[in-house]
Amino acid sequence: MKRTLFYFCFAVVLGCVATLTTSCSEKSRALSNLEDLAEDVEENGNSYGFAEWKDVFQQYQSITAITDKHYGDYSQKQRNRIMHAKSTIKQAAWDKINNSLDVFGLKQPLINWYNSLFEDSTGEQETEKNTES
Repeated sequence: MKRTLFYFCFAVVLGCVATLTTSCSEKSRALSNLEDLAEDVEENGNSYGFAEWKDVFQQYQSITAITDKHYGDYSQKQRNRIMHAKSTIKQAAWDKINNSLDVFGLKQPLINWYNSLFEDSTGEQETEKNTES
């Protein structure tokens, strides 16, 4: 009986250690993968086509699902690294989209449309109106 109890306790402890180790390695691996993705996008993003960006977004979503799951377990320094990597990826994607819009002549019409959405009936933009108040 004592021997069975010992093996049971040993198995429980071993399971807990394995769970904690897997969780810690998963969160550190996710941070590393996110930083690697950000570095790759920063260096090569201008040459990516649609298929490469689709792959980047899929990787980004799967990695951020893990970082979001463990966000409370990260230190503030690690959280800053996560935010920096995310912003690097988003900025590179925006720059590529912006450049593509320029090539197709769609950038200025979209900017005009965007600005018209935020104008009131007098033609004055909301941000200008709010800053005067």
